[in-house]
Amino acid sequence: MRVLLDFDGTLCPDPCGSPPRTPPDPLAAEVLRELRTAGHTILVLSCRAHSPSPDGWRARAAVREIEAYLRRHEIPFDEILACKPPRGRRHR
Repeated sequence: MRVLLDFDGTLCPDPCGSPPRTPPDPLAAEVLRELRTAGHTILVLSCRAHSPSPDGWRARAAVREIEAYLRRHEIPFDEILACKPPRGRRHR
């Protein structure tokens, strides 16, 4: 199973700040660890990583920040997606 979780305001409770400084939501982090142990694929979504810039440097910087945050807090993930799917649609 693939699990998608929003980063800003869900996994990281305070969506402001770059790099994010607020500790992760403890329940969300624990559930992701349990899902990884069970063998599921974890995708992290963020519009922060979809910031437009001429050469895409903002998006790359945002992905690096999110990746560093997840690693620092030992939160498992397989991929960081640069944009949320439209409301009511599933990511495939």
